[in-house]
Amino acid sequence: MRSPALPPAGDPVRGRRPDVTSPTDSVSAAPLRPALAALVRDLDRAGPVRARRDALALLGRAELTMDDVRPFVRESPLGYTRVRVARTEAYELLVMTWRAGQGSIAHDHAGSICALRVIQGRVNEDHFRSCAA
Repeated sequence: MRSPALPPAGDPVRGRRPDVTSPTDSVSAAPLRPALAALVRDLDRAGPVRARRDALALLGRAELTMDDVRPFVRESPLGYTRVRVARTEAYELLVMTWRAGQGSIAHDHAGSICALRVIQGRVNEDHFRSCAA
């Protein structure tokens, strides 16, 4: 679940469709509710997660509700948002918010593991194979 450095807020995305936008990034100093604090402790104890299934298991065990993540939810008509909850050398935990109809372009995660947990609503994720140039 380790992520590369986030691009500056408002970075343009070339060739985007009208419904696909750049993310807006921010960091929140909101205090963590108990369930979210427990997830951070579990991630800290796990150290570097080597497999996506392990990251998904950690997220799946967390008893999170919308109330737990609400202080980190930021909606934007300009695109989805990412708000950092915690970051270490081993992982970065983000609350990501999309409004209905928003999306992102096809992208990779620069060798990091990406795992999602939907708290409210639903997400459609497409997977692509890498093409050698």
